[in-house]
Amino acid sequence: MTELSRTNSCSCQRLKQAEKIAKLGYWELDTKTKTFYWSDEAFRIFGAKPQNLRQNLIKKHVYKPDFEQYKQQLQKLIIHQQPISGNIRIQQPNGHIVHCLYNAQTDGFGKIVGTFQDVSAQVIAHQELKQAQTEAEEANKAKSYFLAQASHDLRQPLQAIQLFADHLCNESLTPEQYLIAAKISASACNLSKLLNCILDISKIDSGGMKPHFENFNIKQLVENICQEQQQFSSLSIKSKINAEVIISDNLLIERIIRNLLSNAQKYAHSSILVTINTQNEHLIIRVIDDGCGIDVAEQEKIFADFYQSKDIPDNRNQGAGLGLGIVKRIVKMLNGDIRLKSRPNCYSAFQITLPIKFVHR
Repeated sequence: MTELSRTNSCSCQRLKQAEKIAKLGYWELDTKTKTFYWSDEAFRIFGAKPQNLRQNLIKKHVYKPDFEQYKQQLQKLIIHQQPISGNIRIQQPNGHIVHCLYNAQTDGFGKIVGTFQDVSAQVIAHQELKQAQTEAEEANKAKSYFLAQASHDLRQPLQAIQLFADHLCNESLTPEQYLIAAKISASACNLSKLLNCILDISKIDSGGMKPHFENFNIKQLVENICQEQQQFSSLSIKSKINAEVIISDNLLIERIIRNLLSNAQKYAHSSILVTINTQNEHLIIRVIDDGCGIDVAEQEKIFADFYQSKDIPDNRNQGAGLGLGIVKRIVKMLNGDIRLKSRPNCYSAFQITLPIKFVHR
C-alpha cells in the first residue's frame, strides 16, 4: 500500500469515527442516475442495513406526519437551489423514533447532499426538563394554596390571643405580670404580620391575586399613608407628589408603598422621603431613607424571601424579611420594574416604575 493510499484510508476511518461521535449521517443523491450514497452513520440512524444504493431511506423511514413537509422542503431546494434545514423524525423498522436535525443543499454538479444528525438525547432531555418544570410549578401552586388556607385558618385564634393579651394589659397587674402580657401582645402582633405576609405571597404565587384596575387619586393615597405612619414614628416622613388621578390597582400600589415605607423605617436614621412622578404613561414611585445603606453584594439578595443582612445589628428582630419579596412579586404582576440605588452608611433609594393610564378630564 502506498503512502497516499494509507493516508486516505486513515482519513476515511477518522471521518467515520467523527460521524459516529457526532451522530451525524451523510447522504447524497445523484439526480441523473437516481443513485444514493449513505454513510455508515446514516444507515444506523435509519435503522437500515446497507443494500442496493438505489434505496430511498428518506421516503421509506421519515415519520409519515413529517414526510410531506420534508418533501416540500426538498422541492424548494431543487427549484430555488437554496439550502434547507429543520427538524424531522425518523421511524426505524422496529418502530423506534429518532429525532433529527437535517440539512441539505445542491453541490452544483447534479447532486443533492445532506445530513441527518441524531438529537434524540437532547430532545428527550428537553421534554423531561419541561415535564419536571410543569410538575414543580404544580407543586408550588399546591404549596401556596396550602399556605393560604393555613394562614387564613390561623388568623382567627391569633386575633383572639392578641385581644386577650391587650385586655390583660389593662387589668391591675404587677410590673412583672404587665411585662409578660405586653410581650405576649407584641409576639401576637409580629406573628399576625408574618401570617399576612405569607398569605400575600401564597395568593400571588398560586395566582389567587389578580390586578383590579380603577380610577383613584394617588396623591391622596400617598399623603394618607405618610400621615398615618408619621403618627407612630419618630422619623421625619415626607412626601413630594406630582400626580393625581390615575388608572391602576389601588390596593396593590398601597401595599407596595406600605412595604417600602415599613422597610425604610427599620433602617432610617432620621428621615424618609416618598416621591411620586409620572413619565410617558408610567408611574414612578421612590422611597428614600437616610439609613445604613445596602452593600452592592447584597442588593440582589434582599428581594429573596426571608433574607436579612447579617451586617445590620438586631436585624432579626425587625421582621421576617418578606416585605421586599412581596413588593417584587406585585411589581412583576403589574408588569413594572424595581431598582435600587444605595450607598453604605448614607442612603437607600428604591424606585418602582409601573405602567398606568391617566384619567382625561
